[in-house]
Amino acid sequence: ISTIDGNASIAKDYLSNGMADLAVAATGEAAHTMLEFLPLREEELMLALSVSHPLIPFFEQHGADLSQLSGESFILNQHNSFFRTLERNILSGLSFAPDILCEISDINASGNMVANGKGIAFLPRSAGGQLHGCRLFSLKPQVTFQIAIAYPKSNALTRPVRDLILLRLQQAVNRQTA
Repeated sequence: ISTIDGNASIAKDYLSNGMADLAVAATGEAAHTMLEFLPLREEELMLALSVSHPLIPFFEQHGADLSQLSGESFILNQHNSFFRTLERNILSGLSFAPDILCEISDINASGNMVANGKGIAFLPRSAGGQLHGCRLFSLKPQVTFQIAIAYPKSNALTRPVRDLILLRLQQAVNRQTA
């Protein structure tokens, strides 16, 4: 088994072009012309602030009010990524143009930049346990997406790939019942 770390766009390209047998990726799609999706879990995209950010008490009391973030530096996901599409939708409703500090495709790097006070970001809820120095807030309305196994519809799955899919599905069930 070889693994490749990348965004959902890269995963879809690899699967569609026969360079990968399966991928675990974030998606908002339930159907695709060339790919099959098996949902593993629902995930939430959240606002991440440094634990020392002055807006934390306000957000704790009133919820994450993005209108308060004018003048903040945003650390966004890579331009062609699924997360960037979600971020674009979130930011489109603001009355100000966000100051984009950088685009980055690594969740841990984004979290570390937030923790060190370099800016704010949108990160998955599941990243919260491994990101120290960040505080996550739900958005209003909540922004959710699926983590899914994706594989090409046209391929006959080999036994090892089927076994890996079944293992990942069982892990998802075990997480939900734990």
